[in-house]
Formats: sequence, C-alpha cells, structure tokens
Amino acid sequence: MNHRYWFRTRPLFSPLPQPKQKKTPFVHRVGGFLYRGLKRLCMAMGAMLLLSILASGFMASLISGQSTVQALPDKMVLSLSLEGEFSDYSTPSPYSLGMKPHFRHIIDAIDHAQTDHRVKGVLLSSGGASLSLAQMQELRGAIRRFRASGKPAWFYAESMDAGLGNYYLASAADQIWMQPVGSLAIGGLRAEMPYARHLLDKLGVEPQFFARKEYKDVFSTFSEKEMNKNTRESVNLILSDISTAMITDIEVDRKLDAGNFLQFMNKAVLTDQEALHSGLIDKLDYFDVLKKDIRVTVTGSDDVKAMKFVRLSRYMDDLHKHSLQGELALKPVKIALVYAVGTIVSDDDIAMSSSGYSAYYGGPMASAKDLAKEIEEAARKDDIKAIVVRIDSPGGSPTASETIRRALAFAQQNGKKVVVSMGGTAASGGYWIAASADRIYAMPMTITGSIGVAGGKFVFAELWKKIGVHWDDIQIGSNADLYSPNQPYSEAGRERMNAMMDSIYAAFITRVAEGRKLPVERVDEIARGRVWTGQTALSIGLVDEIGTLNDALDHAAILAGLRSRREAGILIIPREKTPFEKLTELLDMQVRVGEGLSAQAALAQWLTPLLSSYSNAHYMTRENLNLQ
Repeated sequence: MNHRYWFRTRPLFSPLPQPKQKKTPFVHRVGGFLYRGLKRLCMAMGAMLLLSILASGFMASLISGQSTVQALPDKMVLSLSLEGEFSDYSTPSPYSLGMKPHFRHIIDAIDHAQTDHRVKGVLLSSGGASLSLAQMQELRGAIRRFRASGKPAWFYAESMDAGLGNYYLASAADQIWMQPVGSLAIGGLRAEMPYARHLLDKLGVEPQFFARKEYKDVFSTFSEKEMNKNTRESVNLILSDISTAMITDIEVDRKLDAGNFLQFMNKAVLTDQEALHSGLIDKLDYFDVLKKDIRVTVTGSDDVKAMKFVRLSRYMDDLHKHSLQGELALKPVKIALVYAVGTIVSDDDIAMSSSGYSAYYGGPMASAKDLAKEIEEAARKDDIKAIVVRIDSPGGSPTASETIRRALAFAQQNGKKVVVSMGGTAASGGYWIAASADRIYAMPMTITGSIGVAGGKFVFAELWKKIGVHWDDIQIGSNADLYSPNQPYSEAGRERMNAMMDSIYAAFITRVAEGRKLPVERVDEIARGRVWTGQTALSIGLVDEIGTLNDALDHAAILAGLRSRREAGILIIPREKTPFEKLTELLDMQVRVGEGLSAQAALAQWLTPLLSSYSNAHYMTRENLNLQ
C-alpha cells in the first residue's frame, strides 16, 4: 500500500488499524487456561489456609486467655460426658492446636479431685464412649476411690442401650438416673466371628496359611468354615472371666445378693419401670431435675450461682497450668513413659499406608524405629532412672517387635528399670516387647498372650481361570514363587514356610522363658498362640501383678529410689508437641504445600509448548498413516 495515499484518504479521527494477530493454537489456549486456573487456585487455597491458621491461632489464644482469666469456682461438680474415644495415646496432629488429654490424665484429674475442697462431686453422663474393658475397670476404680473420699458420684443416661459394659461403668456411681421411657440393655456378652471359607471356595480363592500353634487363629476366619474347638475353648474362657468379673463388681456396688444380677441379665432388656423396681437404677427423671437435685444436695438451695458444673476437661487444663507446668524440670529424677499403641510395624509398613492406619487390624500403628530410637535416647540420660512402657497393641511384625524389645534390653543394660503396664490389649507382638520387663502389670480384663506366629498367602489361581485371565511367568530360583499369589505353595515352599514359622515361634517362647524366668517347656504349654485375660495371665505367670498405669509408675518410682510417681518427673514418649510447635509445623506444611502447588503451576506453563509439539507430532503421524 502507498503510505502517502493512506494518510490522505484516512479520516482524521478514525482508529488506527490493528495488525493482524496470529491465531493462538488450541493446545496453547488450553495450557494457558489450565495455568491461569491452577495459579488462581493456589492463591485461593493459600488465602484460605492462612485464614484458617490465623483463626485457629486466635481461637486457641482466646480459649487459653479465658482459661487463664476465669478462675474455677469455689464450689463445683465435675462433669464428664462419656463420648468419643478415650485413647491411651493419640498421634499428635498439627491440625489440632490443642493438646489432647490422655486417658491417664482423666484418671489423675479424678484422683486429684478427691482432696480438692472445691470439688463436691462428679457427674458422668452416657454418650456412647469407645472404651476398652480394661479402661472401664480403670475408670471405675477412679470413681470408687473418689467415692471412698466421702464425695458423691452420679451417672445419667437418657437410655442405657449400649450394653452390659455401659451399665458396668455406671454401677460405680452412688446414684444412677435414667430418663423416663428409656430402657436398660444388659444382655450379657457374645462373641461372633465370620468365616468366609465357603465364599472364597466359590470365588476360587484358596487361603494357604501356617500357624504356630493350634490356638493361633488370626487367619482362621479365612481358612476355616466354622469355629474350631481350640478357638471355642479359648474365647469361652475369656468371656467367662470377663462376665464373672463384671457381675461380681456390679453386685457389690449395687448391693445385690449373689446371683441376682444374672437373673436380670438373662432378660437382656428391662423397661424403665423394671429397671427401677429391680434396684438397678435409682431414679427415673430428667437431666435438669438431676442437676437441681445435685445443687440442693451440695449447697442446700437451688441457687445456680451457689455451685457450678465444670467440665472435667477444663479442670484438667487448670491442673496443667497451675500444678504441672514446669514440674518436669524441677524434679531431678525422671521416669520415661513410653506409649506403644497400635499395630507394631516397621517404618516401611507406615510408608506404604497412606492413612497411617493398619490395613488388617485397623487403628493406629506404632513405629518400631521411632520408639526404639527414643527408648535408646532415654537409656543414655542420667536423670531417667526407669522406663514404663504402656502397651495397647494387638501385635504386628515379629521383627518390629524385636526392634523395640532390643531397645528395652539396651536400657536395662544401661541400668534402667523397665516396667510394663498393659492396657486393653497386649497380645502377640505386644507381649513380645513386654516379656523381658522387670515387672508386668495388667488389668483383670486385659487381653494378652497370643504367644505364637501366623503367616501365608491367598492363592488366586482358580479365580483367574474362572474369569479368563492367564498369568505366564519366568522364574530363576526354585522358590522364587514363594510369595506369588498366583501359585500355590510347592512342597519345597511349604517346607520353607514351616521352617520360618518354627524359627519365629522358638525365638518367641525363648524370649518369654528368659524374661519370665520359666522353663521353655512350661512357656510352650501356656503359649501355643492362646489368648488369656489379665486375671488368668497372672495365675499362669505371664504377668506379675494386677494394677493400673499409675500402679506401674509408682512401682517404677520405688525402683528408682523414690516413694511414689508424684516425686518423679514423667517424660512422655513419643512427646506430644506444644500448641506453638504444632502451629509452626502447620505453617511449614502450608509453605511446602504452596511451593508444591506453585511448582505444579509452573510445570503446566512449561508443558504448554511441549504439548503443542506433541500435538504437531500427533498430526504428522496421522498424516503419515494416511499416506500409507
């Protein structure tokens, strides 16, 4: 075009012509869109996380400030709602800025309240709590000690439908109140176990498992079609031990004649009036009426200002701030309290679990590597004179259990006394790590023993045939297929598995014999994979004494030259992080998350031209195919 002509013919105020833009390729547009969207998402998520952190920090400081400013009243009744899980120890989470109380803290708070002149009583309310039988016994013991100090305890439920365990706990109180039209379910104890062998046979799945010995039935639910005589014998004895202990305690606390409660239990469910007239509960009325009755009993009037109901959690916070803060540093002699809670696993098992929970047993996992490291560090400290191990574990890996046992042996070699306190369960691998302790405590209803080993695999060969899948293989080594789910064990493979089972079982009973100072032959008689209650375990020599965690701590203190646990500083392992440490960790996590998301956004931007090249190559390939 002639530029002079263009200037002459163009109107003075017309817009300048825009240069023709090259059309952006489709892949570029998609990549750009994804990049911008991801970038905005990163910014939005970062803002939300920051707001969440600030809000959490504000609430934590606000709650802390309120707890500091508001003193507890001069007259109060502590209230404990039995709901949720009461863990011996829970894995610290950076997303929870508060410090979760352990079950021991609840027991300690109730014990402390015995001599606190401000506390006039304890009110428990039913809420479907998840408590082991051993924890029920321990909490009942604390309530009974509280009552023995001359202070009353009440229990309230809208309806007592949670079974015999719920009533067992309630019976420790002076008075049991229930809302009208509620019911009392006390239908005894029942164990039901599914057996899936028929189903697996139909599917073409063959369970091939080995056990040492006949009572080790951990995989029998897959390998058998019904309960075998050994399992029936073992479970029947456990239920008999537990029911006898519960019925005896209930009849003593409710002042019933021997055998009376069994008659009521055989009815399974009682109406509200039946429960009242039988003497199993004391009053049918509403919660507000109970609270009014408590106020009148404590103060002589119904003035709500004269007495307050204070949550036990708030009372524990107050104890921590005024009595326990700085206690550890002031006491020269310390006891390490190690929590081995959950399935005992190696670090590899934890790494393979995305949830942090055991796939087979369910529940949390205890890292052998982490626990062993902290035990060995405690063993090297001069001010730590004893180690108490609180075990609540169904077992786990033999090698992981041996790692923890060896760390405890190292502590003993360094002059530390080791005392074990068994919680709800300390079986199999849980007993493996307990066996060599200087003293073992258990509750009567603790589930322990299971000294044995089991292992094997499922074989899917027939299933593949049924659905038309053929697996081919190349093998170097006559037993390379030992762990293959596509091939059954060969005779040589069975020989290897049996050798492995025998070796582990022999190592297990040898360690028990050495730790418990019993002949190996005697240990073999009471082992064989059999499960026992703590009460029976005491009579056969697997535990030394019936007692709580605090009893174990008291004994450790005596071994350390002190009079009781109150003279020692208790060092918790694994140590729970403070709220500030959790907040710092959370901030660090968010920074790493933000960096990761930003890296993804940058990657998307970087991939845009690569996607374009791939697109061009794709078209070229298609054109070549067409040409052929």
